Amino acid sequence: MTDDKLVNRLADFWAQEIPMTRALGVAVDAWDGKTLVLGAALAANKNDKGTAFGGSLYSLAVLAGWGLVMLSLWRDGYDCDVVIQHASVDYLSPVRTRLVATCCVDEPAVWQAFRRQLDQRGKARLLLQPTVAGDNNPALRMSANFVASVRA
Repeated sequence: MTDDKLVNRLADFWAQEIPMTRALGVAVDAWDGKTLVLGAALAANKNDKGTAFGGSLYSLAVLAGWGLVMLSLWRDGYDCDVVIQHASVDYLSPVRTRLVATCCVDEPAVWQAFRRQLDQRGKARLLLQPTVAGDNNPALRMSANFVASVRA
């Protein structure tokens, strides 16, 4: 499946299964097989101070990590359920412009170990570090475990 088809599949899945993504205005800005970049307009994600709502920043980071795992699994022919197991976040600065979330797996060995565990156990865990930026500054840094389980 091509990268464009994978991105369309993800967008369709979110539209049907995760309605919050429509409310947040989440869009896939880029996917190159290793890095997923999502964006969302500030207008749909503002708080009473005119900056991005912390829950929107958190949600966008989770979606970047979750989306990266799903796209990578689909690309490699897996049919899995993916959930976030644990996350810790640091809010670094307010956002007054478009929100941009990025998540990547740069090390091929990390993804290979994840797939090996998935093949052997039917379940695997992956630690990711999505970030969200706005105003050309880091706004949120997350460390999160995502768990994939092969569907029966």
